[in-house]
Amino acid sequence: GYLSYSAIGIEFITIFIILSVTFFLARIFRGRPLSGYTTITGIMLGLWVFQYVIYGATELFAVNYIALALSVFYFNWKNTVYTLCLIFLAQTSLFVLRPELIPAGPSSNVIIRYLVYIWVGIGAVTGTVASRRILQLAIIKNDEARKNSEKLKLVAGEVVSSLSVLKAQTGELQGVSE
Repeated sequence: GYLSYSAIGIEFITIFIILSVTFFLARIFRGRPLSGYTTITGIMLGLWVFQYVIYGATELFAVNYIALALSVFYFNWKNTVYTLCLIFLAQTSLFVLRPELIPAGPSSNVIIRYLVYIWVGIGAVTGTVASRRILQLAIIKNDEARKNSEKLKLVAGEVVSSLSVLKAQTGELQGVSE
């Protein structure tokens, strides 16, 4: 019953509105840290609606890893921690509103799910910090390469100038020898 056409339609419309508002706000905040938080919040709201409407599959909790993965691309560990907090808030609210989503059995319980989120979150934060350092190193190396390229152009220009002088002197020597 939860996969009716009307439920799916309402889900798509709601997610479309959420993502449209998110896109609009992210454009307003472009270039500022608030843009990343706005985008992650919109994505998490969309994922929350998806999990709330399609509640028949308890495995849908894994869609939250999408938000954690996306948060890494902001190269800001605070954004990743914020995403992890939103995941905890989203999961807890879903468990309260849809108790049928609470995993059952000794091998799959709520504590394990939250622990996995924590470990993946730690990995995402570590990945964010490492990615930021690699990006900064790439920028530094790019600047160094550009400076070296400019130096090479100057040296090449001097070589061409020296070749012109050498050619002129060779012409003068040829005239003297003739």
